Amino acid sequence: MKEKNEDENIYFKIMLGYLIPTLVMAIICYPLLPKLLNYPPNSINNQFQLKVVPTYYWVYYVAVVFIGIVLEYCYLKYKLNIIKKVQVNTKEYTDEQKIEFCEKIYNLSNKISIEILLIPILVLGFVFCVLRVDFLLSIKIILVIFIMITVSLSIAYIYAKRKLKLLIEKINNTTKPVKLSSLKINTYIQLIPFTIASIIVIVLIVMSQFSYNYGNSLFSINKNNLIIETSQINNSEELKKFIKSKFENYNMEENSVFFYVSNDDELFFSNGTQCSKMFKEYLKEYAMSNGGRVYDNYGIEAQGVVIYTPYSNEIKAVGYRFNVIDSKVYFMFLLFIIIIVLLNFVLINFYSSTLVGEINGITEKIAKINKERNVTGMIPITSNDEIGSLQDEYNSLQIMTQGYIQEIKEKQDIIVKQQQLVTIGELAGGVAHDINTPISAIKTGITMLSTMSETRTESEKEILDRMDNCATKIISIVNSMRNQIRNLGGNTNVEFKVSTVLNDVKILTYHEVMKNKSEVVIDIKDDVKIKGDPTKLGQVLTNLIVNAAQAYNEHGGKINVIVSEVAKKFALINIIDYAGGMNEEIVPYIFKNILTTKGTGGTGLGLYLAYSVIKGEFNGKIDFNTKKGDGTTFTIKIPLYNEKI
Repeated sequence: MKEKNEDENIYFKIMLGYLIPTLVMAIICYPLLPKLLNYPPNSINNQFQLKVVPTYYWVYYVAVVFIGIVLEYCYLKYKLNIIKKVQVNTKEYTDEQKIEFCEKIYNLSNKISIEILLIPILVLGFVFCVLRVDFLLSIKIILVIFIMITVSLSIAYIYAKRKLKLLIEKINNTTKPVKLSSLKINTYIQLIPFTIASIIVIVLIVMSQFSYNYGNSLFSINKNNLIIETSQINNSEELKKFIKSKFENYNMEENSVFFYVSNDDELFFSNGTQCSKMFKEYLKEYAMSNGGRVYDNYGIEAQGVVIYTPYSNEIKAVGYRFNVIDSKVYFMFLLFIIIIVLLNFVLINFYSSTLVGEINGITEKIAKINKERNVTGMIPITSNDEIGSLQDEYNSLQIMTQGYIQEIKEKQDIIVKQQQLVTIGELAGGVAHDINTPISAIKTGITMLSTMSETRTESEKEILDRMDNCATKIISIVNSMRNQIRNLGGNTNVEFKVSTVLNDVKILTYHEVMKNKSEVVIDIKDDVKIKGDPTKLGQVLTNLIVNAAQAYNEHGGKINVIVSEVAKKFALINIIDYAGGMNEEIVPYIFKNILTTKGTGGTGLGLYLAYSVIKGEFNGKIDFNTKKGDGTTFTIKIPLYNEKI
């Protein structure tokens, strides 16, 4: 239910993932914008601002943010419509349509980031050109907007990628190839805009501080110069001459422009320009209380200094208007930004190219291995970072695959040979039935003839006894062969103790052991418990103990059976005899072929069945160690049964 709700809300979560960071950045930037743009002190959100512009700063700001968020919402609604469509109709689409949707969704966040970043910047640039807004002010506003959008998009991009991944995992259940996008392009989109924004923030902060300090310095210099220049003026005529000389000797290359203020508050500049409304109102409102300091328009790096003159009814004050930061300085900063951005682009390009190259190298090697169907192919580890870890994990996967393939081959071989044994078992069952029927009839006849003892001579009775023993032996041999393989296809799977099985085996093998003058010594160091078919384990142990007894050839000897536990994970069963060991020529074929060293006295099934049962039924291992003239040790290793699992 939770997963279903997650899928249904993914459209709205992505939508909010873009809108909320935009709103948060707008809130953060509200107090920062006047500082970054160097708005004059006491010039926003008060009555003074209403004298200069139609409304307050906060009204402009809220209106612009509101319009921006509404436009962003409309744009996102259009772009994210494909997500709604996919979520509703996923089951109705063909594999080709699913692949097409996946390709669109893969690139969706990239396209949104690029378009949301570029479209507002281009629109603002066009509007500023049409309205003929001051070039430097336009650049500063565009840079601030770029920072706001970039930071909010960086957060939204990461969030949207995660949510879109969930949707892709849901619909991309086909095996058809998808058109790949470039990791390098994804890296550019994620890193370059944020890098540029970070550099711009630093530059704007530096410029703002530089403007503040340098403005103070220029104000002091111009004020001192003005005080010195007017200190020798003692009447209105001298003041007029001073002003006339300033107007006549104006130098276009000077940073400051001389001006005077008439009694009706009109300003006249030596270069013939007009002042802004902000400059005029700021002079009237704050200049006298501000030590004669005057600021130009919002975001314009220009200030003024005035001294009021009491010598004439026509001239109220004189002063200088000066640029705090020359346009050349702005262009230097802009050039600095461009150079740093280009250097970062080169570094990011180098980094992404290196990363893509390493990944492509791994992909090509894997493709070559897959093409050649070479499961033994390994990738050389070329680094000690995550790429090296990926290479190492792939090699580990190859090694594990090799192990699985080898295990499958072994199990296939066991299955094939077990099927052969099943066929033999079926044949043996039929043969046993066909043999037992006439033999039973013969045995019955012999019994009937034996009852006529009064008409039989001693020689005839002896012949009948031998015939009866032979018939009994034939029936015993046939039944023994049939019993050896009758449980081959069984599926009993219970937990049991090895000691219980060994007690039964000791009883079953008693006759054969005693016949060969041998002795079975059971040493149970740990009473371990395993899971499987106890009958089959009993057959294996019976065969091994009987083989050990028969290896003594009636000379007699000890057979040690030792049961122990290994690391609380495995049961270890050792069957040890001291009967002289096996011939070297048969050692390689003990478990691989159906063979016997007993001539007509054996079937050759015992050891092969032991290997098949331990390997196939108990997921264990059976091995042996033999030394000519000494003896043989068979070792069985079976996983323990854990009751807690």
